[in-house]
Amino acid sequence: MLRIVFALVLCGWVGSVHALLITTDVTDTYVISISELDISGTFYEATFHPDASFDDLFDPNHDLVLDRTPMFWGQQALALEATQDIIAILSDQYASDVGGYDHFYVPLKNYPFSLVTVDSYMDYKAPLDIDLIQLSNVVRTDGRPAYPYVTFEYSTIPEPPSHSTHGTRTFRLVSFFS
Repeated sequence: MLRIVFALVLCGWVGSVHALLITTDVTDTYVISISELDISGTFYEATFHPDASFDDLFDPNHDLVLDRTPMFWGQQALALEATQDIIAILSDQYASDVGGYDHFYVPLKNYPFSLVTVDSYMDYKAPLDIDLIQLSNVVRTDGRPAYPYVTFEYSTIPEPPSHSTHGTRTFRLVSFFS
């Protein structure tokens, strides 16, 4: 069953209105994805990958050659903005991992002088009500359920779900932010 939260975001006093789509697992334990995430005027689908390492997602051959480049690879300002936006959306309400915390990694670049570690922005503090952005180096093959990597794809306007699938469920929530 699909659980989706529709959040309406007001941008500025006279500006635009933007809707986010937040998908959680059926037990409401953690966020699976955030659709229509606005990062510097471009919309993305952000997907959380618990139990996947950097190499699982970007170098499945483990040959130190990226088969897929992370969306904000080498773009520090955009990676940081993505991290800040996700923290703001998760707020004190949503977890990003199966343990009920809001840790996550946004991959940024290879760690200097190392081919086996990656620099990533992360929300370092475990409780949902405490947020601390940290630039952290992580072993590429380390996949921790408490620290899911986030991948980004360019968004398309989502169609309303017509039926439930994949062991998740759907509901609607409208929130206003100023």
